[in-house]
Amino acid sequence: MHGLLRKYTSDTKKKAFQQRRQSMKTWSGPPPYELNAMLDRVVLLETYPYMEYRVDMTRQIQWIKTEIFLSIGATQCMILQERMSILTPPTPSFLIKNNTAKCQVYGGGQGMLRCGRSDVYIKPECVCTFHNVYEAMYHRYSSCPHGEESDVVTQLKCPDCLMYSLENNGPCINGGNLTCKGDEVGPQITCKCPPYYKGMFCEEKSENVTRICDSISFSQTVGLKNCHSTKNDCVTYSRNRRYAFKCYETDHSQERRVFPNALQQEV
Repeated sequence: MHGLLRKYTSDTKKKAFQQRRQSMKTWSGPPPYELNAMLDRVVLLETYPYMEYRVDMTRQIQWIKTEIFLSIGATQCMILQERMSILTPPTPSFLIKNNTAKCQVYGGGQGMLRCGRSDVYIKPECVCTFHNVYEAMYHRYSSCPHGEESDVVTQLKCPDCLMYSLENNGPCINGGNLTCKGDEVGPQITCKCPPYYKGMFCEEKSENVTRICDSISFSQTVGLKNCHSTKNDCVTYSRNRRYAFKCYETDHSQERRVFPNALQQEV
């Protein structure tokens, strides 16, 4: 065991790596993606009784992996980014045009909100809608006549939204579910969101996008924005900024299993 540990001291590591790099010039081994998987398995299999040696071995394998990829001409890699977007339904026409009559039903109907003591009821699709609740400009909107204002979301409580809104889901969108904590009013409602969605009403979508990148010279980075600030063609760098990569615009996740992560390239 002691002999194995001494093998990876700073001097012997440098000599061993130089020998490996020399052998790369006549590389005839497996394709890069297979080699990548092999080296990942080495990291898992090479275990030592002390954490510092295990961490050191992991870094060395990543170091060797990077040099192998670059030395045998495998110049593509990838970056994984989180993309945020806001997905909301169009604003209903009854709000845009202030068309109260479109939401009113005279004589009532099952599951409809009644306007005070009048004989006017409000259709479910007009009660506690996303835009009523989300946008402050519509907080005081009412489809009720005669100043009844029974459907004003700043007064309408969560259980009422749950009972009288379309599909009993209130302002929740994108598959979110309305869950009342008590008698909170409309603008204080929160929704239980499905995977990849968040926000009070599940209006924010979060997804991971894989972008394919090519190794480039530093002179080719002129005019390219950093990938942190744009979804268009951009530049990113290895962790120690020794290598530059041009990454391409994409709106969807691409195949990633055969490429190393650009940000993990550390030599």
